[in-house]
Amino acid sequence: MADKKQASAAAKDLIPTSSLPPQGILIDLETLVQDHRKQVWTRLAKRLKKAGEKNGLQAFVRVGLSGTPKSSAAAVARECGLEAEAAATIAAEGVVDLLAAYAKGEGKAVVGVPVLAKSSVRVVAVTWMPESTAQSLVSSLGLEALGIQLVCVESAASSFPDADTWIKAARLGEGSVRSFVAVVDNNAACQSALSAGFRCLVVPDEYTSFQDFGGADGVLEGLSGLPAAFAGLIG
Repeated sequence: MADKKQASAAAKDLIPTSSLPPQGILIDLETLVQDHRKQVWTRLAKRLKKAGEKNGLQAFVRVGLSGTPKSSAAAVARECGLEAEAAATIAAEGVVDLLAAYAKGEGKAVVGVPVLAKSSVRVVAVTWMPESTAQSLVSSLGLEALGIQLVCVESAASSFPDADTWIKAARLGEGSVRSFVAVVDNNAACQSALSAGFRCLVVPDEYTSFQDFGGADGVLEGLSGLPAAFAGLIG
């Protein structure tokens, strides 16, 4: 009997994602913070300057637009020619600073997601942060009462959020690939979501707008357009 149930569940997962309407969105928690990537770059630039590197922005655009802030900062520092140990130190210091800012409630929410959450669409947010910091950030963004579910992956790899992260988030959100649309702001996250079988909407920022988002279901100018885009996928 158990084998039959498992086979039935597996068969359901083979239903094409495009044939069923989504019920919620998956999103990286930091995508809900205004200028979150700029905050990472500002902290990194300050430390690179102390290390004698004044032109790190090009390196940031080349290798620092995806992954966790720590992996991004380390990759940029190495790209600038710093030794691995120095790069790791810069990355660690920047993350400590960023987490402290988030824990203190620094940061404003972007528009769009609150509207979506109020419309009864399920919102599951993935994050590399410790749960306590993530909860503080959600509260400071004014999203605590909207029922956003957090999925914390503190051991996140440099490719965060990868395909496994998206799938885990969907399962913890009591859904499947068919149930959610991934909302991302960079090419790497878009490709990982698509490779996991999710439909994907992209909201690029000033640093990622040049990237190729081939395969995505839509590219939006801002999260304010997310409710309408999501409704379009349902309809």
